[in-house]
Amino acid sequence: WYSWSSRYGVDNANRRFRGRGRSIEATRPLEYVMFDHTKIDAWAIVVDDEGNPLFVARAWLTFAIDLYSRMILGAVIGYEPPSIQSVTACLRQVVRKKDFLLQRFGELKGACDGWGRPFTIIVDNGKEFVSPSFQASCQFASIYVIWAPVKSPTFKPHGARAFGAVNT
Repeated sequence: WYSWSSRYGVDNANRRFRGRGRSIEATRPLEYVMFDHTKIDAWAIVVDDEGNPLFVARAWLTFAIDLYSRMILGAVIGYEPPSIQSVTACLRQVVRKKDFLLQRFGELKGACDGWGRPFTIIVDNGKEFVSPSFQASCQFASIYVIWAPVKSPTFKPHGARAFGAVNT
């Protein structure tokens, strides 16, 4: 800590070696739900009639994870950058039963179907989360929103761990 703080500053040394302090701990399901985005290794190559590539796009994954059970409550994959549409589609999966799981897993879907209105959601400071329409929607649904501090990845370690598992 001492050598790091002398090189890069006390704040950077505290962030690296001491962390943020106590992390957010949920005491029941749907108390805290974390939303986040990442690019995944899925590519779309659109070609013309002659086989020449017109454009190449990489997919984005938006998901919501429950901090109590670590269950992924919603996941949306799309080729557009994170937007209010991808966030609301993910929020729709969080609050509704997932009937598409019934077709795939039959009656065993109950073990992987978590849903309900979250009490608090934790988001970063992306444009889609600070927009007035998102804030009004959450306020109308009685969902409290916590914005993560800027440039503090240690505030949302559960999302980073889930992304690491997905990418691995």
